[in-house]
Amino acid sequence: MQTIHLSDDQFESLTGLAKAAGHIDLQHFLQALANEPARDPRGPLSEQELAESLSMLQASEADIAAGRTQDMRQAIHEIAEEYGLDIKR
Repeated sequence: MQTIHLSDDQFESLTGLAKAAGHIDLQHFLQALANEPARDPRGPLSEQELAESLSMLQASEADIAAGRTQDMRQAIHEIAEEYGLDIKR
């Protein structure tokens, strides 16, 4: 299992993203992200794919901090599209 280190600010921001996506916390969001493609012919996400997705989210966090929220929205949509996820509003 790969360990991903997050600062407190990153953890809080990603938890906010998870809650905005309809999950109770970041752990449930990542589990849902990992399990969602189980219906996909490509199969479940690998640890590497999850790490890449989280890395993209972390990069987007920097955009939010710099006031570039449109970049984050685009990154989220790209992740969702890549893995066939629906984004809840």
